[in-house]
Amino acid sequence: PTLPSPASGQIAASWSAPAWNGGASVTSYTATASPGGATCTSAGTSCTISGLTPGATYSVSVTATNSAGSGPAGGSASRAA
Repeated sequence: PTLPSPASGQIAASWSAPAWNGGASVTSYTATASPGGATCTSAGTSCTISGLTPGATYSVSVTATNSAGSGPAGGSASRAA
């Protein structure tokens, strides 16, 4: 994912759609911040994770979900909230 500069306590994440979707269209994406497990969910390829500790560094990973279920987390990026 790409993590541009957010407002304090937030991380704005964006990503690319997977090259292969298992034969079914992606219906949603979930970005998860670690540590803490805060998430945001979107039908598109970006969302903002809120409620983070300002100045703390988080790693963000993204999973895609379709009718077959959720795929493995793809890629990760880190930045301060």
